[in-house]
Amino acid sequence: MDKSYADLLNEMDLLKKENNKKDRIIEKLQKTVEELALKVKQLNNELRKYVNENTPSGAIPSYMKKKLENTVEKYSKISEDNKSEPKENNRNARSSHIDRQDYHSIEDPHCPKCGGEARRRGKSTRKRIVIHIQLPKFENVEHESEIYQCSDCGKIFDAPVPDTLPKAEFDITTMVLISYLYTATNMTISNIVALFGSFGLNISEGSVTNTLKRLKYYLGPYHEELLGKVKAANARYKDETSHRHNGKNFWAWVVATKEWAYYTIEKQRSHKVAKKLASNHGTDVVDGYAGYNGLSDIQRDWSHSLRRAKNPLYDFGNGESYKEYKLFVKKLSLLFHDGKIAKKNNDVSNKLRKTYDDKLWKLLQSAPTEGKNFKRLINYIMKFDGERFTFLQYKEVDPTSNLAERMLRPMVIKRRVSQQSRGMDNMNSYAMQMSMYMTSKLQGQNYMENLLNILRSDFPSKP
Repeated sequence: MDKSYADLLNEMDLLKKENNKKDRIIEKLQKTVEELALKVKQLNNELRKYVNENTPSGAIPSYMKKKLENTVEKYSKISEDNKSEPKENNRNARSSHIDRQDYHSIEDPHCPKCGGEARRRGKSTRKRIVIHIQLPKFENVEHESEIYQCSDCGKIFDAPVPDTLPKAEFDITTMVLISYLYTATNMTISNIVALFGSFGLNISEGSVTNTLKRLKYYLGPYHEELLGKVKAANARYKDETSHRHNGKNFWAWVVATKEWAYYTIEKQRSHKVAKKLASNHGTDVVDGYAGYNGLSDIQRDWSHSLRRAKNPLYDFGNGESYKEYKLFVKKLSLLFHDGKIAKKNNDVSNKLRKTYDDKLWKLLQSAPTEGKNFKRLINYIMKFDGERFTFLQYKEVDPTSNLAERMLRPMVIKRRVSQQSRGMDNMNSYAMQMSMYMTSKLQGQNYMENLLNILRSDFPSKP
């Protein structure tokens, strides 16, 4: 007997429900597969830190070798499939340029293994490129200059000595090398003296100090010009760290862009110094230091905020409060992550910035108000209201001041190595040299060549 129309409709409804149920199961399984694939990728990345193509065989237990080799090989194939273009291995790359060719032969050849006589194998040779480095050689040069006198004013002057500053003990190449060792490699003055002594040049610590101090008079105009360039930039990254000078605490400040870096060492960490380095143009990316308040358009560093959020200061008292706090921090991190994705997928605008400012405000309103950790975090975020998503309005602005922190890292290492600086001129000269060195590094240029060009330039009235 044929089924009625109503029965067919009922069967269709049942089939639809079953299909919808299966679709939900498939969707859930797909999501699970994606999550597991991400975890596998993360675990493989972590594994490759310890087991990769460069891992010594002796560092791996014998019972794990085969399994790990298969895992690494499988992951390497997956990685290769995902790569659009393989990166060229430039480690210890040899230049194609040859400066010198040497030919080697043996007059009376004998086998190094058995001592038997040997003969040459036809005209075959073996070629290899070896890099040779010559140790520095110093020479004392006596310069004799003719003396002249002006017929009008009677001024007496000498013929200049090439590549040597007036009354200088060393030529400018030696001065530049001293600056590079002191600034780029963070060598102490005593170690510079020891290094030069190993090459046969006896130099005193006072001579090294005077050489570094003298550079201040030649780098001054460049330093001032650099300040103007960073002030004119659309995005500036600022930070500061302590600097020990003559047993007292000073502060090293940096204002950096993607291609310029300006350093100065001041007596204070205050709004007054921050104002001196401020500009009415562009955006300043800074941390939570209140000295930057009220200066231009500001982007507060997200990494500082998240570190503070993930490291609560007080005890929670119970597990439920900790779970609520952890969930809030996760939502805060996701909001920041979504903001970065939104910047990639959309055009930056004030509207986009305001949208995420509103989302942050709603998140803060939904947070529990009880507990010292919640109050501490919420007060810190609200303290800089409207300064968290500035990077969504300007394309050049990053959400963190990591660039400034990286620029300060060499000065932190210098502080640990040298402990402190002596003399205001030496301190200011070091800030100027650091400005030129880090700017050269950002622009992919040679610091020593840039410093040589400055010293060779015609700067009048230099001592």
